[in-house]
Amino acid sequence: MENNQKGMLYSLSAFILWGLFPLYWTNLKNIPALEIVSHRIIWSFFFLIIFVILKKQKNELVEIFKNKKTIYYIILAATFNCANWMSYIFLVNSNRVLEASLGYFINPLLLILAGRFIFKETLSKYQKTAIILATLGVCYMSIIYQKLPLYSLLVAGTFTGYSIAKKKIKIDPILALTIETLVYFPVAVVYLLMIKGGKGVEASNFDKILLMGAGVVTVIPLFLFSLGTKLSKLSSIGFFQYLTPTLVLLLGVFVFGENFSSVHTITFSLIWSGLIIYTASLFRVKR
Repeated sequence: MENNQKGMLYSLSAFILWGLFPLYWTNLKNIPALEIVSHRIIWSFFFLIIFVILKKQKNELVEIFKNKKTIYYIILAATFNCANWMSYIFLVNSNRVLEASLGYFINPLLLILAGRFIFKETLSKYQKTAIILATLGVCYMSIIYQKLPLYSLLVAGTFTGYSIAKKKIKIDPILALTIETLVYFPVAVVYLLMIKGGKGVEASNFDKILLMGAGVVTVIPLFLFSLGTKLSKLSSIGFFQYLTPTLVLLLGVFVFGENFSSVHTITFSLIWSGLIIYTASLFRVKR
């Protein structure tokens, strides 16, 4: 299997897991988003550092700190990622799952544009047609709602920034993720110690288990996505990211009972038409 195909497979797995995340975070509705993000950072770091120690990569980890350019992009990635976590969890736990879905519908458009203009990746006429259809779908939804979807744009923009930064990081994905979580680890610890004497919102035993488990469920898709961006083109994985908002959209409608209007139907149809054309173009290139 070629690197680009492996990268697409890893990215596909990450997008599916991210699409199912609302099922996890909705169980923590009584916990503020910033507190959840702090726990995600802390437990992700512990999970990763144990993995690094078991793989005997401590020396490799230390060596990375000597490369200022790599550290710069890791800090940039960590910043974008934290902002993305915050906005996404806030929307899900505020019963605005469809708005979160819209953000991830917008993001692949930004991701593909980044691949074209920043990394000089080329697009075929079929891929351009697919982008136009998807853009029309997103624009139609925004126009009908007659307001700028600020939180949706924040979700989209921060994840695009994270993807660009990750593309610039040319080291072992696990080591990169370890340093990413280390960047804001002290901030997360201080924040949790400050709120209510370190207790924060009164959490049940089940909440505590979910908060600790946040490290594992956070790291696995991030690791898969890191491998994906390292091995494949951004434009190749861009449209597969529509799986995440599609799954989020379905959960919002069928699990959380949010209204699926005619606007969503038209938007959804345009975007998936673009996905079908784009996928067909990839098979055409392969043949």
